[in-house]
Amino acid sequence: MRARSRADRAGRPVRVGVGVGVGVGVRVGVVRVAAVLLLCLTGCLGQGEFLCTRHDQCGAAGLCEPSGRCSTPAADCDSGRRYVALAGSSSGACVTEACPQNPVLALSAGSSHACLLRQDRRIYCWGANADGQIGDGTTTARSTPVPVQGLTDVKAITAGERHSCAVLSDGSVYCWGANADGQIGDGEMTSRPAPVRVPGVGHAIDVAAGSVATCAVIEDGSALCWGSNAFGQLGAGTLAPQPGPIEVFALRGIRTIAAHWQHFCALRSDESLWCWGNNTHGQIGNGSSIAQAEPARIVGLNGVTSVSVGLQHTCAATRADGLWCWGDGSGGQLGAGGGTSAGANRPARVPSIGDPIAVTVGAQHSCALRVGGGAWCWGNNLSGQLGDGTADSIDVPVPASGLDHLVEIVAGEKFSCARRDEGTIWCWGDNHAGQLGLGSAVLRTRPEPVADLPHVASVTAGGAHTCAITRGMTGSDQEIQCWGANPAGQLGDNRNVDRARPAALKVPLPAEEVAAGASHTCARAAGEGRVLCWGRGNAGQLGPQSAVDSRLPVLALATPAGALAAGGAHTCALAAGDGSVLCWGAGSAGQLGDGKGADHATPAPVTGLVDARAIAAGDQHTCSIGRDGAVRCWGRDDYGQLGDGATASQMSPIAVPLPGDGGPGATAVVAGAQHSCALDGAGQIFCWGRGDRGQLGSGSLTAAAPPGLVVGIPAATSIAAGGAHTCAVTAGATVWCWGANDQGQLGNGAETSIGAPAEIPGLTQITGVSAGASHTCAWRADDSVWCWGGNTSGQLGDGVMLQTSTPQLDRVACP
Repeated sequence: MRARSRADRAGRPVRVGVGVGVGVGVRVGVVRVAAVLLLCLTGCLGQGEFLCTRHDQCGAAGLCEPSGRCSTPAADCDSGRRYVALAGSSSGACVTEACPQNPVLALSAGSSHACLLRQDRRIYCWGANADGQIGDGTTTARSTPVPVQGLTDVKAITAGERHSCAVLSDGSVYCWGANADGQIGDGEMTSRPAPVRVPGVGHAIDVAAGSVATCAVIEDGSALCWGSNAFGQLGAGTLAPQPGPIEVFALRGIRTIAAHWQHFCALRSDESLWCWGNNTHGQIGNGSSIAQAEPARIVGLNGVTSVSVGLQHTCAATRADGLWCWGDGSGGQLGAGGGTSAGANRPARVPSIGDPIAVTVGAQHSCALRVGGGAWCWGNNLSGQLGDGTADSIDVPVPASGLDHLVEIVAGEKFSCARRDEGTIWCWGDNHAGQLGLGSAVLRTRPEPVADLPHVASVTAGGAHTCAITRGMTGSDQEIQCWGANPAGQLGDNRNVDRARPAALKVPLPAEEVAAGASHTCARAAGEGRVLCWGRGNAGQLGPQSAVDSRLPVLALATPAGALAAGGAHTCALAAGDGSVLCWGAGSAGQLGDGKGADHATPAPVTGLVDARAIAAGDQHTCSIGRDGAVRCWGRDDYGQLGDGATASQMSPIAVPLPGDGGPGATAVVAGAQHSCALDGAGQIFCWGRGDRGQLGSGSLTAAAPPGLVVGIPAATSIAAGGAHTCAVTAGATVWCWGANDQGQLGNGAETSIGAPAEIPGLTQITGVSAGASHTCAWRADDSVWCWGGNTSGQLGDGVMLQTSTPQLDRVACP
């Protein structure tokens, strides 16, 4: 993604023919602790050799080394670490070289994933994987490196925004991941979760992956590019789309290319720098803000030794003239100091870095490897990507905490990783997708208890956040506690920072009910029944008091409500008296049921509904149950989620004919993203709508416009519908789930979708279940809460590290 360099211990650059982007290595000075910790750890681990798999198994200050043995801080060791007494043949010795039989040769960082190349010429990747960019054949995020499928004899790697590429020793190029703009180069527009060869590209020596385009350096010094060309990022002298690889216009002698977003820069053998592509912020560095469809030389910048390309800025290290940056400066990423956020359309010197060996840049931060192996970073730091122990952004370079003896450093969008001269990898910054490689859970395929959450009355799972109502020992003092994603303030803590542990709302709100939508939350106040909402408010889903996001509860409905439902971007309440339903928020698909098909923040009655006793809200549709047990739905119907046998959206309620009508009628209804389910009085479950992930429980992976019976499950007492999965609590107090399982949301220990219900082993005494977009939570008779599935925002409440501002040792085990 960005051009890289290596450095020996004396700080002399050593060129390596792997990857793009700039690299630097790392050594971290850890906190010194008393020797008594070592003794305590030894006693705690028991007798014999102990092999670790997680850092927390090695004590508070301990680390689980790549060898699988624990170490603790040691000031007298060059590495700063010493193996504990139970480390087999290494017991008591200083930590030295990591994986000497198969060391890491190179790193590359994408937007939210990273890859490394080992001496055995195999690639291992980790982090975000929604588009298959880590290349293991799945779309599941990984927090520890996994091998890329089928690739051996690799000599260069690159990680782009959402795709990755490699050059093999025979000069062929393979890519994998996102491909909507043809950036994979295989002539298709379909994402590839495993590598495919790029036709028409041979004799390559290097490759650079940007956002929606890719370039390869050919051994004759030319370059071929493919993918989107909207800003001229293919460098072919035109903005016209190109069906396959095309040569960069009139540029030879190329040594390496750097890429990130929508512009590229090439470093030639004569150490001149040439850039092209998007230039809205002057990131090309030629004095203009006009897109460049062919390479433009950066005048006045000579002796360039490394270059790195960010979202909208560029930095280059020179042989004798220091470090230079240009482009967007809004996050302080140009390092100019003076409290300025001004940009520059020509190279501007970074005044305090006079001895750069290499440079790497992320979306809005930059880092330099200096002579001696230290790392200095500057720019946006809200995720801790500068590694200085704070989350304070700064426009001048500051040393990354305790780092020295570095040989490579790379920057992703909001994180950074580095390699030490002894072979270990250290990362810091954003960790939502596991891109720091710490082995923390980005998903859990088995239920785990949520700690510090006593006496739970109910739980609701939203898009990527979860809320619970807890009560005191006597059943009083009800309060709401939330955890997980929080960019819109949906946790109600007056912040916009995701949190992986439960915490009460900033403003106490005793509640009878809480409902979590995609990015907003609503509650029905205890006693009076008023409705208050918080979080995302752009479509009016918070009610008339707030047309924008709110981090604290605001009044949405003053009249008493008897039940709540929160959908993708709309909210509905069941009136406490006559059974009418009021809805507000997004309404373009008819999900508000008022016949108008428009957004509005003021609660308005659903046309014709006066006898409802239960409601449910999906992504863009809504359902209710009448007092007679009849189900009605309204809103979007493209997958048959309204259950009327058609696929046309409805602006007002229509009847859903359940099989066997005339029986006990429906007692509960739930709405997932694009499917719906109802439970009848006999414990039977009927589902309809989208079914390609198995969420209808019919045993197949097809849609069902009319409702169909869920097969193979005991009589149920309650149901829940998530993004593309469904769960039910049976009369035996067990949980059965079916549908999508790529995040482990079915809780059965696997990651494979299933089309028929399966019981979650070992989960008993369950009183209720709630399903979010890709996670599920259940609460037990003992008032404990258990969650499983996707965890990229901390929605499982397990305290997973979502970001860190100090470098952490990766869980990169020796293969």
